[in-house]
Amino acid sequence: MAVAGWIPPSTMKLLLNTDTFSGSGFSHIISKDGDFILHSNNTNALIGGDNFFKTFKEVSVMEKGYSLDKMIQDIKDGKSGIIEFNVKNKESRSLTYTPLAKGDWYLLSIVPTDAHSQNITGYMYYALLSLTICVVLLFLVVVFIILRITSKKNQEITDIAYKDSITGGYTQIRFDLECRKILKDFKPFTFVSLDLRKFKLINDSFGSQLGNKVLKHIHECILENIKDDEFVARINADNFNIILKTTDPDVIEERLNKISDDINGFDIQKNVPYFLPITCGSYIVSDSSLDLVSIRDKANIARKNAKDINSYYLCSNAYYNDIEHQKMMKEKDMENMMEKALEEEQFIVYLQPKVSLKTGKVIGSEALVRWDNPINGLIPPNDFIPFFEKNNFIVKLDMYVFEKVCQILRKWIDEGKDVLPISVNLSRNHLQNSDFLKDYKNIQSKYQIPSELIEIELTETVVFENLEILRHIINEIHNCGYKCSMDDFGSGYSSLNVLKEIPVDILKLDKVFFGKENNQRANDIVESVIRLAKKLGMETIAEGIETIPQVELLRSMECDMIQGYVFSKPVPVDEFEKIIQLDVPMMKIE
Repeated sequence: MAVAGWIPPSTMKLLLNTDTFSGSGFSHIISKDGDFILHSNNTNALIGGDNFFKTFKEVSVMEKGYSLDKMIQDIKDGKSGIIEFNVKNKESRSLTYTPLAKGDWYLLSIVPTDAHSQNITGYMYYALLSLTICVVLLFLVVVFIILRITSKKNQEITDIAYKDSITGGYTQIRFDLECRKILKDFKPFTFVSLDLRKFKLINDSFGSQLGNKVLKHIHECILENIKDDEFVARINADNFNIILKTTDPDVIEERLNKISDDINGFDIQKNVPYFLPITCGSYIVSDSSLDLVSIRDKANIARKNAKDINSYYLCSNAYYNDIEHQKMMKEKDMENMMEKALEEEQFIVYLQPKVSLKTGKVIGSEALVRWDNPINGLIPPNDFIPFFEKNNFIVKLDMYVFEKVCQILRKWIDEGKDVLPISVNLSRNHLQNSDFLKDYKNIQSKYQIPSELIEIELTETVVFENLEILRHIINEIHNCGYKCSMDDFGSGYSSLNVLKEIPVDILKLDKVFFGKENNQRANDIVESVIRLAKKLGMETIAEGIETIPQVELLRSMECDMIQGYVFSKPVPVDEFEKIIQLDVPMMKIE
C-alpha cells in the first residue's frame, strides 16, 4: 500500500527560506540516507540533485582533518557534528549536522568558515528552534492528512474486496471468508452454484446497463429467500454461489424454485413476459475436511450436468455425486486423447448391412464409427459421440468418417466388386456452417465417387430445431446428388404432420417402436407411418430389429428395408465384404 502527503506551496516556500548570515548561510533538511527533504533556494547552495551525499562527494573538497565518511556514519548513528569543506575552490565553509524529531531527519546548516563568531552557537540554536517548530507543525499536518487519506483508502479497499460493485452484496473474497468460518464450526450444509441461462443474450440485446440491473434483481431475490445465517455472492458474470443451512433435497428444491419464481415475477403481468431461467448445481457438504475449492468445483460440475436436464423449466437443479465426477474425468481423458486418436486413425469405420424385405439381399449399409484406443481398447460410440457433440469435435470426426467411406467405395470400384451405397451420419453441429457440404463435395471429388453411392442421414433432433434451415440443407444435399434420410424417427418429438415439410428420401423408424412384441398400438402407428411415407414418395427402413417375427410383421406392412442384429451387427469392412460376396439372401422369401 502506498500513502502520499500534500504540502501547500506557501508552507514549502516558508521552509525553504532558511538563509542566515545576510544570505551567505543557508540550511537543508535531509533523511538519514542523504535524500533531500527540503533543499535551500540560496544561490550559494551549489549542491543539487536528489541526494546530498552523492552530489556533495562529487563537487566538494574536504578540509584537512575532516571526513565525509565519518559524517555519513554519524548521521546513521543519530549523532551531531561539524565538518569544513570548499566547493569549486571557493571559500571554506562549515557544515553543522543535527538530528531533527526522532533522528530520522537531519538539519544541515552551512555558513562561511570566517563567519563563525561567538554568537554562532546561539544563532544555530535559534535557527534550529525555528526549523524544528516548522518541521513539527509540518509533521503534524502531514500525519493528519495521512490518517484521513488512509482511513478513506482503507474503506475503499475494504469495499473493493468485500462489496460487489454491481449487486452491492458479497464478493467472492467475502463469501469465501464466511464459508471458511462455517467449515471450522461445522454442521452439514448445501453449497449451490446458480447460473442465469443465456445471460449473454440480455447484454447483447438490451445492453450491459440493463444486464447489471438484472444481476442486482437476481441477487435481491436470493437475499429475500435466505435466512440470517445463510449468504450469497456473485462470483463472476452471471454466476452466484449460495450457502443454504439445509441438506433436505425436497427443501432445497422448494427454496430454489421459490427463488426462480421471484426472479421471474417482475414482469409476469406483461402481455409478453421475458423469462429468466436459471440452472443450479447443488452439493450437500457432509465432510468438514473438504477444502472450499473442491466444494465449489463439485457444485459447478453438478450445475453443468443440470444444463442437460429439465431445459424447458425455469429452474433446473442437479446434485453432485461421484458418478458424475467420474464421468467428467473420463470426458477430460477423451478430450486429451481425441486429436492424437484422429491423427493416428484410431477411429475405425464399421458397416451395418441394410437388407431388402423384397429380395432378402443386402442392398446397402450404414457407416458407424468405433474408437480402438491402444490403452482402453474398443470404446463404444455411446461413450464418446455425445461428448464429441458437446465439444464440437464431432464435426472433425464426421468428416474423417466420410473420407474413410469414400476410400472404401473407391477401393470397391477399383477392384471391380459390387458396390453398394453407404450412408453416413450428419451431426447437427455442422449446421453452424452453412457451407459445410462444400467440404463433403471436395472429398467426394477427390476420390471420384458417384453421388448415388452416398446417403446422408439427419437425426430427428436436427429436423425439429429449425425446419426452414433443414429444408435448405436437404435441398443442398439433393443438389450434390446424395440421397437424404431422416434417422431415429419416433425417438423424440416426431410429428406425422412435419413429414410433409421435409423432402427426405428415406424414413428410418426408430427401434423404440419395436421394443415390445405384440404391442398393437405401436404396430398400428408403424403401419400408418409406412403408408404415409409411401404416399409421400419416401422409402422406409426399420432399425434395431432383433427377431424374425418383427421382420415378418414389417414385411407384411410393406416396409422396404431392415437394419438390425437379426441379420448382422455392425462389422469391420473386411467382414462386410465377405457378406456381400456371398450374394445370397439374408432371409427366406416366400
